[in-house]
Amino acid sequence: MVESAREILGKRFVDALKWLRCACSNVFTDWSLSLKVVDDSCLSDNDALQVNLFREDPNMLPRVRDIGDIVMFTQMRVQFFNERKQCVSTQLSTFNVLWSKDHQPIVGTYANRIQDLSKWWRTQQSRFTRDLTHGPKRPTLETKDLNERISYFDYIGKIIDIKNQLNRATIFLTDYTENHRIRSSVGSFEFPQTATIFSCTLWDENSKAASALSAGSYVLLRNVRLKVHEGGLEGAMHGDSRQRSKVTQLADNDSRLEPLQKFVFISFMLSCPQ
Repeated sequence: MVESAREILGKRFVDALKWLRCACSNVFTDWSLSLKVVDDSCLSDNDALQVNLFREDPNMLPRVRDIGDIVMFTQMRVQFFNERKQCVSTQLSTFNVLWSKDHQPIVGTYANRIQDLSKWWRTQQSRFTRDLTHGPKRPTLETKDLNERISYFDYIGKIIDIKNQLNRATIFLTDYTENHRIRSSVGSFEFPQTATIFSCTLWDENSKAASALSAGSYVLLRNVRLKVHEGGLEGAMHGDSRQRSKVTQLADNDSRLEPLQKFVFISFMLSCPQ
């Protein structure tokens, strides 16, 4: 039996065939795939259902490629989080991509259902994807841009040091720009200016992701909350209902590092004896 998103009311296990948007990450020992799914029972994005999938082997997660893919979920557990229902995988759960834009496997049992969803999505998708394309965009800021009026932002920097504690991790980063509003009591570093060092405390799945990082790594921090502590600015990153890390390690050749690496090159050239 395939149930609609709005018919999942109190049952322990459900099968659900839905349209979705997704994000994938490595959370501690398990890999996770967090999905926001809708079908033709949904009237708006507020009716979408959160689905969290967990597997030790990432190859066992559905190979979702794009918004609009159709996935079949079976043996899912329904639970409440923040007063909203969500589906979470169990050891018995299965999930398979039945249709996608660039790959359309042959199916029999659900062919008519897939066709109906395809027609519905073509006429309704703008209603559900509007927030993705027109929603407020978080700024990506440098250290020099931080001030008390900023709430949330993204940040790219190089890790100088990491302090791991029982339930959190604090990372110290630099993008080589200065800001005397940030905290200067960050420990003893072999670094020219503490005003260039930005500290951020990571909690939940973000702190777990930090265990794979080391000094010298380049990272992208998404949705950092800026706060004032002991008279200075610092960052904090807590978990969310999707249980996905917002800490991403960047490769040295990532194009987003060009401004930072250009600054390093110029500083090096200026320090060389003439």
